[in-house]
Amino acid sequence: MEPERAGSPDRAVEQAREFARLVGVIQRQAIARCGVTPGQCFVLGEIGRSGPLNLKRLAYNLGLDPGWVSRAVERLVRAGLIHRQANPADRREVRLQLTAAGEAANGRTQTLLNAQMARILAAAPPAYRGALAEVFAALVRECRQVRAELQ
Repeated sequence: MEPERAGSPDRAVEQAREFARLVGVIQRQAIARCGVTPGQCFVLGEIGRSGPLNLKRLAYNLGLDPGWVSRAVERLVRAGLIHRQANPADRREVRLQLTAAGEAANGRTQTLLNAQMARILAAAPPAYRGALAEVFAALVRECRQVRAELQ
């Protein structure tokens, strides 16, 4: 049996999965320093990224169970980080948005997460750094396609 080549597809899959696992571990450790749970960070981050949205859309965007998201939102409302507001276009719909305190908490966690990722990406060989944005853009597009297929 031939030894596995460094550039083989199996090796790339293995390395990509290990990268994703380690980034998740690092993110959870970094988030813990910001005074929110990883789940709260994901909720705050999605509302911060998407702007005001309803609970159903928030759960969909996060790929999480609506019941779990509802409980997480309730805790964030009680903590003063999220505000519920009726949608002016449809008073039956409640939209979720960050409060000033929620924006501050989200800003702290996103800044820390961005700094951690920048540090990790800076480890790439200089000759490859310019291509990283293009590679990640292609991977994000494919992730979105795979996600849509799994829905």
